Amino acid sequence: MEIAVWRNPAGNLLDMAVLTNLAEHAVRDYWIPKVFGSGAAPLLKAHRTLRADLDAILAKSLFADQLALILIAARLFRRRSNRRIKERSSTG
Repeated sequence: MEIAVWRNPAGNLLDMAVLTNLAEHAVRDYWIPKVFGSGAAPLLKAHRTLRADLDAILAKSLFADQLALILIAARLFRRRSNRRIKERSSTG
């Protein structure tokens, strides 16, 4: 809950943007194919709705290039995390 109510509204918004982006991809790329199967499709739909709602807020609060940088940063984080997970699973 701290993400939504901390003292810095702009920072909170950025935290929520990254969190929703990463959560949606985690559900899509890990939880549905490897754990829950297609029965978790409503969970993915909920994440996509949340992200769309937040994107509408971000569009009013940020310039397009700022939003693009957030998405690039989240994509890079996912790639690095996926690489580390694969490295650990191949050695362990």
